[in-house]
Amino acid sequence: MKVKDVLPFLKEKELEFKVHCGRGSTDTFLPLRLFLQDQSKYKVWQEEQTQKNFQRKYILSLIYWHKDEWIFAGIYESISVKETPNGPFKYRYDTKLVNIGTDLIGKMIIGFKKDFRASYLCLENYIEDFEVLEITRDVCKTEFPGYDKVNVTREELSGLIDTDAWETALANQKGVYLITDSSNGKKYVGSATGENMIWGRWKDYIANGNGGNIELKSFDFEYIQKNFRYSILEIYKSTTDDDAILERESWWKELLMTRQFGMLSKLESRKECMKQIELIQHWNYFCSPAERLDDTKHYIDHGLQEHDGIRELVHGKVYSDIFKQIIVLAASEFEIMSKALCRLDNLL
Repeated sequence: MKVKDVLPFLKEKELEFKVHCGRGSTDTFLPLRLFLQDQSKYKVWQEEQTQKNFQRKYILSLIYWHKDEWIFAGIYESISVKETPNGPFKYRYDTKLVNIGTDLIGKMIIGFKKDFRASYLCLENYIEDFEVLEITRDVCKTEFPGYDKVNVTREELSGLIDTDAWETALANQKGVYLITDSSNGKKYVGSATGENMIWGRWKDYIANGNGGNIELKSFDFEYIQKNFRYSILEIYKSTTDDDAILERESWWKELLMTRQFGMLSKLESRKECMKQIELIQHWNYFCSPAERLDDTKHYIDHGLQEHDGIRELVHGKVYSDIFKQIIVLAASEFEIMSKALCRLDNLL
């Protein structure tokens, strides 16, 4: 069924409509949270614009729900617009809710595949694309899908983590979780035993991307936002001993082989980190004798021989044993460092 069949007014006035596909620019689920908290807050959010986006009489307001799914948030009439040069938004619209389809607000789920960036659309260009997927008895609310069904992107998690349903489900459960890099399939296994448990740990990840985890700090924030997904491997009661959780974390790491092939860092693994450290150490050892070469003048003996009672300088120089040791040490470390470099590049 098409949305135009449920709301014939849309077809009658299609040339007077702008469609607003509501989703946050940095927080995708901001408009959804505002709508579920208080529809008047969503109305204010919609009225604040950086451009004159509602230059038609009516607004068909949709809110991002899931991939290719939108919640019907009402039909609004755009009454006027004022410029607010000193405010955070350039324009503020004055709108009012039209008494058409109000019984469907928050209940009608609309299917619309939006694979482009524009969020303000002319209705006549897309009216045939809006499908009614479901009309619920009650206003839609964010529900927790179940621990074994959690598999969300970072963008999705950022919008869900502060909802009552997700906080209630996660704040009292210890557990072992999985972070997956969707660009290459590499995985990171972690555990949550601290304050607010899984919910608190994942809040840390939302705050800065890495959650304070040393191994994940080498990934920049934009990369994390684009590629990381979050899921739950196991959950435990809040009374479960922390050591038991850590043992299960270790077991999952062994099972998924994340120590060998996970995403501990951009250096691929701790083993690669150690190779880098080993290389640096050899370089430092190599540089150490070089710094001492300035002090080797007294290690060099000019070859003097006595001939017919006259001391003469023999062609060339005679090096002391100490000087020879320095040269041998430098050569040895250079050889070790070169081999380490070759191993890093898989040349040996």
